[in-house]
Amino acid sequence: MQNSYIVDAFLTGAAWMILAFLFFDSKARIKALGNMMSSATLGVALSKSAKVATSATVPFAAFYLFLLWRFYALMVQTQTWGAGGVGLLVILGVIGVGLLWLLMMLVFVAHSPFAQLAAIDDTARKRPIKTNQDEQGWP
Repeated sequence: MQNSYIVDAFLTGAAWMILAFLFFDSKARIKALGNMMSSATLGVALSKSAKVATSATVPFAAFYLFLLWRFYALMVQTQTWGAGGVGLLVILGVIGVGLLWLLMMLVFVAHSPFAQLAAIDDTARKRPIKTNQDEQGWP
């Protein structure tokens, strides 16, 4: 294609935007889940949803790696390929795929039965237990 670098520049910008979105969205979801459930419940929920999240990440990671391949093509076409380009491409790949996997894990945990149980447990802890005793402990 004659002007393929224009398309590659657009796809490179999309890769950077996706990476920024993944970073900030993962950060917000981690804070929300940390406020919602205890660390023990979160650990169990993460271990139970790891296999499903890993398999669900594959198509999104393939698309992200395609965007990075076009970023490589842009660097080759503009002759900016070198040690810095290799490092940048590897860093973007590792961080991007890792954040994709983390985001999938957090989405699956947020929609798992563990999140519903944590919400029930949280409301149960906040509600005072009614007994037939007064403040001094007498019936």
